[in-house]
Amino acid sequence: MTRFTALISILAVEFVLSIALAATSQKPGLVPAPGDTTNVHDNVLYANVSGSELHLDIYEPVSRDNGPRPAVLLLHGGGWTSYDKSTMRGMGEFLARSGFVAFAADYRLFQAPATNRWPAQLDDVQRAVRWIRANADKYDVDRERIGAWGHSAGAQLACLLGMEDTRDNSDPALSKYSSRVQAVVDFSGPTEFTTNHDPDGDAFLTSFLGATFSKSPEVWRDASPVFHVSKKSAPFLIFHGTKDANVPIAQAQELYDKLKEAKVPVSFVKVDDYHTLQTPEARRRLALETRLFRSVPLQFALEWSKPYNIPMSDSLIIAGRSFRSRLIVGTGKYKSFQETARALESSGAEMVTVAVRRVNLDRSKESLLDYIDPKKYFLLPNTAGCYTAEEAIRAARLGREVGLSDWVKLEVIGDQATLYPDVQATLEATRTLVNEGFTVLPYTSDDIVFAKRLVDAGAAAVMPLGAPIGSGMGIQNEAHIRILREMIIGVPLIVDAGVGTASDAAIAMELGADAVLMNTGIANAQDPVLMAEAMKHAVLGGRRAYIAGRMPKKLYATASSPLEGVVR
Repeated sequence: MTRFTALISILAVEFVLSIALAATSQKPGLVPAPGDTTNVHDNVLYANVSGSELHLDIYEPVSRDNGPRPAVLLLHGGGWTSYDKSTMRGMGEFLARSGFVAFAADYRLFQAPATNRWPAQLDDVQRAVRWIRANADKYDVDRERIGAWGHSAGAQLACLLGMEDTRDNSDPALSKYSSRVQAVVDFSGPTEFTTNHDPDGDAFLTSFLGATFSKSPEVWRDASPVFHVSKKSAPFLIFHGTKDANVPIAQAQELYDKLKEAKVPVSFVKVDDYHTLQTPEARRRLALETRLFRSVPLQFALEWSKPYNIPMSDSLIIAGRSFRSRLIVGTGKYKSFQETARALESSGAEMVTVAVRRVNLDRSKESLLDYIDPKKYFLLPNTAGCYTAEEAIRAARLGREVGLSDWVKLEVIGDQATLYPDVQATLEATRTLVNEGFTVLPYTSDDIVFAKRLVDAGAAAVMPLGAPIGSGMGIQNEAHIRILREMIIGVPLIVDAGVGTASDAAIAMELGADAVLMNTGIANAQDPVLMAEAMKHAVLGGRRAYIAGRMPKKLYATASSPLEGVVR
């Protein structure tokens, strides 16, 4: 395929991308449609350049509990000549629900023969980054944690934002702000314009760049990200389809190789798909890789000695509310209320569960609630001990009526010996409680079909058991948890039940769980307070390991020390 044909194809398939990314916010099991957890500001003016008004669509989480939030600039494709920021709506909503403030930007589009030639597009997106920094306080954005995400032509622009300083700094209102970003996601981006020439392609690029390659090769190089790589480049995630006929994957490989050579942190994800992703699996992979990648380079150094101090970019987000700790702790089975309080403090947990049917709610005598500071802990009532949907619904209503919360950890038990959930009754209760305005976190089996049905019913999280409640056996079906992790992205996946010791919690997190809920594993330990601290570190360590990515397992040994240079 000629380069010119490829560029035209980019325009045609960009519409498919808009559908694919919009589907990210509508696909069952991914991201619910925006509601009271996401604020959307459409068509916010960020610049007026030579009579052309440039706008942003801004997607932000409602919650501002944890201080300044990381931001992502979203840049649409379209061969620099077509389409607009509306194609980024699905990704914007997804990122907002993951704790980021997303800014989808328009930029000036090239019109042949000479209107808005390069580098007008780069000037515009650099201006957008500086506008975000100038307005960071208004949108509660951390100026030092801004990333760029682009597809196709937008990816070329995103790459340069992570490599180059401001080109046009003539606007005095923005002159003190940098246009560099701290992380880049390059999705199917063209990065090298100086090779594989053909007459049609050269004609378009000559018009777009304003010079022929033979007379001004430096102009073509200047528009090619591969020639701007340096050790100062931002961390990169490169995501490219092996079947991409519009932008050859060889370009992504060359960029990856140069970033590695410069010792820039970079990940390269190859999927068996096209320029715009056709399969649900590839779209889910893109969404998950984007979210995980953003959680690393956009956060400051994380000190082990300060395990609670996890920035918003890696916070646990449930129904728009953020929690720094990914450990949720139950309050039953302790020897005393005082021991419960000490264990909660040691765990670092922010969310604690309270059994509505097993706690003294009227405070006529000493109550567990006397030992849980509601200013420090988020109370999550649970329906433990309920065996029918009707019982669970009544318990949830009771918890709300006495002022505990309109959130509920929903448990409907189906078997007394194993305490396995009645998934059908759980689904029924979820639908009813969601319709009544509850935020529902249902305890369920590790069945992917029912997990998707719970998400479709409006569940704010999916909470599969790792093993029977109180058994302490650890994760018994790792494969199912892995599958759930791949299939359930838009709401948190929280392993609930069966954790017996710290290694069980770490394994759950390494499998990709967003959080772990436990009670017996701490309460029944010989030293519950010390075990609570161990669980805190295990959850944090498992989370870090999952983000870092483990090495592949091998059947045979590989020497740790290189053989080159060995004296013989």
